[in-house]
Parts: sequence; C-alpha cells; structure tokens
Amino acid sequence: MIHGAIYRKTDGRITMGVIATDEAGISAQVYGQEDELAWLIADEKVECELHCVVDGAIANRPPFPGVFPASDEIAVNQVWAVTNLPNNTRVIHAAGAAIVNDGHIEWSCIEPGQYRFMFDCFPYRMITKTVTVVA
Repeated sequence: MIHGAIYRKTDGRITMGVIATDEAGISAQVYGQEDELAWLIADEKVECELHCVVDGAIANRPPFPGVFPASDEIAVNQVWAVTNLPNNTRVIHAAGAAIVNDGHIEWSCIEPGQYRFMFDCFPYRMITKTVTVVA
C-alpha cells in the first residue's frame, strides 16, 4: 500500500489523504477535476488537518497564530476576546460564520452554557475552542 494526497492546485490545501495499492489508485481520485486538483505520493499517512502541499511536497501546516484568553470560562456578559487573527479567518459559531479581517473578535453571552468556536485560515491548522458561560 502507498500513501498519497489529493490537493488544490491554487493553494496546496489537501482535500483528501489516500491509501492505495498503486499510483493509479491515487491518480484516479482527481479524474475529471484535473484543472483544480493534483495528486502526489507521500512517504506516510497524510492528514488534511495537519498537512498541506508546498512546492510539490507534503509540509506541516503551521499552528494557528491567534492569541486566545488564558481561560475559556467566562461569566454572563463578560467579554471573551481573541486577537492576532490573520486576515480572512473564518470563524464558525452557533449563529453561523463570519470572515474576520480586522485581527480580533469579542464575544459575550447572556445565557449560561457551552459555546463552540472554530477558527480556520489556511494554511494554518484549524483550531476549535469551547467557551463555557457561567451564571
């Protein structure tokens, strides 16, 4: 068995890690999508969340650079703020998603509970934070 990766030509984002018996099994995954996708053989298992393609080779995605609060627990109406977000960071939250281009978000809530936020900005690794709001 050999490992491979299917990735977007435009930015190197891996869309799928592949394990196949031969190169044909990997190359078949881009059939009909050759304008957008490419493939390559890898030395080991490829994970979309951890790897990307740079200059035709598998590379580790860098950690997300955002600066997060020391605690993910806040009181009702207390502000939870994240800074140092790269431009075009997609923030996915319970109410939907938003693109952040000013480097930070601030959030507060009037209802106790747990709220999940996902931060995605390729090539950085996506990060998920669960904020607990207490009364």
